[in-house]
Amino acid sequence: WKVFTESDIARMSEVEEVSDLVSTMIYGLKGKSQPALNKAYKDNDEIFSVSKEITKRFNHVMNKIDETAGSILPTSAFTRSALFNSLFVFYYDLCYGLDSSLERLTPNTIDSSILNVVRTASSRIESGKLSEELAKVLRGGTGNLESRKERLEFIQGIHNA
Repeated sequence: WKVFTESDIARMSEVEEVSDLVSTMIYGLKGKSQPALNKAYKDNDEIFSVSKEITKRFNHVMNKIDETAGSILPTSAFTRSALFNSLFVFYYDLCYGLDSSLERLTPNTIDSSILNVVRTASSRIESGKLSEELAKVLRGGTGNLESRKERLEFIQGIHNA
């Protein structure tokens, strides 16, 4: 999907991103910071009791992204890791709910029509036909909680329209 370059991989940026996504799956939408990631690692270092469910959900969401939008991702705005993060969280929320329990849960169905949401969101981002404030949020990083919420709400708004 071209989200990470060879340089990103050498710097292990994809590992940090996966850790951040898993943290979102466990704790819900939060700001990103190294202390928060360190705490998540520490809290789950010895016994990661939900590892099977997290692994199942992570794989399911990635597979759904690939099945429904994988063909357009390499040429979309979602190749930026900050935007891919928001896309993953959007799919996760559709499948399981952001604040869902980590008990075994059958995911909600996502059909191929979601491709139109991804395509529309990407097109709006790339065209720049957005409010100045939203454009700034979409250009920025993923660390700030309010920015994360606004990016997620942007995609959800297209989905719910």
